[in-house]
Amino acid sequence: MLKVHTLNEQVRAHSNNAGHATEVPPHARWLFCNGQVGARLDGTIPDTPKEQIHVIFDRIGTILGAANMSFEDVVKFSVYVTDGDIIADNLDVRGDRYAPWQKGGVENAIGRLVGREECVSSQDLN
Repeated sequence: MLKVHTLNEQVRAHSNNAGHATEVPPHARWLFCNGQVGARLDGTIPDTPKEQIHVIFDRIGTILGAANMSFEDVVKFSVYVTDGDIIADNLDVRGDRYAPWQKGGVENAIGRLVGREECVSSQDLN
C-alpha cells in the first residue's frame, strides 16, 4: 500500500491539495512505463488535446493491466506538454482515472508533441 505524504504545514500546498510525496513499501514490485503519446493503435492522432490525453491514459491503463496493476499503483506521473493551457485538460482526464490525492505534481516542459505522460508504479508483494 502506498503512503502519501501531504505536508501542507511545511511545504506550500498544491492548488488541488495533492500529496507532496508518495512512499513505496519495502519489497514492492516496480513497473516503469515509458513516455506515452496520444497516437491510437492504428497510428491516427485525435484532433484535440483532450482526446489525445484520453488516448494516453488508455494506453497507460493497458500497460498497467498487462502487469496486473492499476492507476491506484501509480507512484508518479511526469507530464510534458507544448501548451500550458493543456494542463487543465490533463488534470481533468487524470481525475477520472484515480484518487484525488494523486492529482498534483505536474512537471511542465515544452516540446513538439501536444503531450506525453510517464508513470512509475509499485505493488506490494506481501
